[in-house]
Amino acid sequence: MAAANPQTKPWGLYAWRALLLIVIPFFLGMWVLPHTQAIDSQSLGTPIQNSSGTDSSITFFGFVHRDDVSPQRVNALFPLANYVDFPPFVSHDRLQECFADTGSRFVWKNSSDAVPDVVWKVTLDNGISLVVESNSINCTDVDLSRPVRYNWVATLNDPYAHSYLDGNLTLSQSIDAYPRIIMDYGLLQGLAMIPVFYLLVFYPAVGIWKKLNKGMIEQ
Repeated sequence: MAAANPQTKPWGLYAWRALLLIVIPFFLGMWVLPHTQAIDSQSLGTPIQNSSGTDSSITFFGFVHRDDVSPQRVNALFPLANYVDFPPFVSHDRLQECFADTGSRFVWKNSSDAVPDVVWKVTLDNGISLVVESNSINCTDVDLSRPVRYNWVATLNDPYAHSYLDGNLTLSQSIDAYPRIIMDYGLLQGLAMIPVFYLLVFYPAVGIWKKLNKGMIEQ
């Protein structure tokens, strides 16, 4: 009977090393560590006032924009990554429209006292409605390859509605809208974690263990 080759290593050892050096770091980079980045484009411009209104709700602004998103490239996050800034390594296909209020308020014409902060209802022409409270941001996924129309509506209850229509109440608006791209670079980060894990974690740890083991044997 032939003797077993002492140089042959068991498959279990190879599987353990593959799990430790490939599977675990890839899993950490692909799914566990943060791997998305929100990239905001420029503001869509000055809002256009709409004079239409009723006793209970007043529509103030309507917007139109084109496909004007300029996505940031992944090399801003991963230097020297110019040649992998495309699917499946990096995805730029999740597009959003964001609506922000930075402190809009209704103010009495001849007084410093103000009505509570404005709450907006933003309605898009695709049927989506969003609520944007004062000093907040709300975003929704949209198809930015075509123009998106939407308007901002603020609702007033008595006696504020009549005061607004009579000119005794004015709106101090501070709102903005802008496109946003959600960039996902999970696959790229997972692949990058494999050599990083080996060089920064596994290799130093093995070296330290060998030195400690050698020292204990010598003692």
